[in-house]
Amino acid sequence: MLFSILEDGSISKYTKEFFNLLKSFASGYIKGDLNKSYGMREFLCNRYGLCSDGDIAIDCIAELFEERDGKFYQINNFFPNNSITFEGKTESIENTNNEIIILKLRKLVSLSASQRLYELKYPEYALKRKTVLIAIERNDIFQIITYKDSLYISVLDESQINFDLPQMEDEVILFHLLGEKFSNPSTPAVMKKFFEILNSEQEFCKAVKLNNLISILVKFDTKRIPDFEESTNSRSQIMFIEEFKENFDKLLIEEQKIFKNIIYLQLKYIFTCNEKKIKFDSEQYDNANLLIEIMNLKKKPVELYKLLIIIFKSINLQKTYCFAVRYKILLNTLITYYLALL
Repeated sequence: MLFSILEDGSISKYTKEFFNLLKSFASGYIKGDLNKSYGMREFLCNRYGLCSDGDIAIDCIAELFEERDGKFYQINNFFPNNSITFEGKTESIENTNNEIIILKLRKLVSLSASQRLYELKYPEYALKRKTVLIAIERNDIFQIITYKDSLYISVLDESQINFDLPQMEDEVILFHLLGEKFSNPSTPAVMKKFFEILNSEQEFCKAVKLNNLISILVKFDTKRIPDFEESTNSRSQIMFIEEFKENFDKLLIEEQKIFKNIIYLQLKYIFTCNEKKIKFDSEQYDNANLLIEIMNLKKKPVELYKLLIIIFKSINLQKTYCFAVRYKILLNTLITYYLALL
């Protein structure tokens, strides 16, 4: 067996063979993907320090080994109730031969790798994905359903969903969403309205693929933000930004022993390490780098002070980067992050 099955049927622990198997699947996938994208390898190396296919492969499967309550939650979600479905038959993993398990694992890795490569290319999309998953965790009405190796989101029980029905067109749902007047267009609020629209139509599947949902929400944000003040009765985006900047500056003053600042080439930088360790000729963090840092956090603290502490702890471990971050870049990245959580 490639991994251990606990008494409750969940999958935990893994052998070196299991890890190397997933890494090899990821390596095969990224070779095919990156060979189609001119300059992508150089981009991943320069921006993220992922300079070999092996480094990229490990990064692509890392999330599969994230634990919740001591269990690999993504792998367990992919094999619900310690079972596997193949050619219309469902049976316990323990009674399934390794060839079928390996076939399924290859599919899981390809899904994980494709998602991760997209996140590395488009961090804004990845931030919305994280926001959607947080919304699902915090709101019991949303649930994740695995069907034919794809992840779906719905507000109904799986028994009420006909997956043979077509998905509602993105443009149609987007048209309806943009016609709504939201008092607060937060991600959970827009998701709730999304499913109200979807469930009112009988000829479409009552569940949506996770990636489709995220794509629609990103398009919705892109189209609504220019008219944000007119489309909501809550405080405007400009007011939020001004208030956030005021609170951010106040925090930096109150905690200046921790969040220190320095002027270099007439630009203000924030840092937490020993000033002597700062090398301004090293690669600088930009908005995309910082978004990746935030997205990779296992915990998502809402409190600004705690978030900054965790961010700089991570930054101070990145030996190839400058340990000081430009004030404006840090501020703008945090604003982007908190606006997405609204």
